[in-house]
Amino acid sequence: TETVSFTVDTTPPSVTINSPQNTTYSYQGIQINVSVTDATTVDTVIAEVVGENKNYTLTQQAGTNYYVNNSATFSDGQHTIRIYA
Repeated sequence: TETVSFTVDTTPPSVTINSPQNTTYSYQGIQINVSVTDATTVDTVIAEVVGENKNYTLTQQAGTNYYVNNSATFSDGQHTIRIYA
């Protein structure tokens, strides 16, 4: 006999993009910083650069609900990011 316990969580986390902002930057290295809150633990946060086949893993900052990536670089032009948590 084997028993398994599991939880179903159908409520998506709340995500706020803190950076980049909806503005023009004069440099390519732009920090991606988001706030993610959920009733359960958030294991992974990924930023997708839409249409460019680039994904960046964001790292949780100790003791906060902030997730950051400092290695993202962007070429000239308009970009859109989508956050998965």
